[in-house]
Amino acid sequence: LGRIKMKSTTQVLLALTVLMLAVIIVSADHCGTNEHYEECGTACPKICATRKDNVFCTDNCVEGCFCDPGFIRVVSGGRCIPLGHCM
Repeated sequence: LGRIKMKSTTQVLLALTVLMLAVIIVSADHCGTNEHYEECGTACPKICATRKDNVFCTDNCVEGCFCDPGFIRVVSGGRCIPLGHCM
């Protein structure tokens, strides 16, 4: 009985690991143009309107899509554009 329980636990852990990896891979594939996926990115990404402001931000990180280096979001949740294109 002990071996069966251990085998079941191992199978469940393996299935959860595969599922987590699949979620990470799928999330990375859904980033837009000029974006990349990060598991631990800034909770307060800069946007054109605040690019020169020193915004206080928590140290907590968030998972998701972030602008590539040299790019910035037009607005929060918007598309990433070259930094020089901000008005």
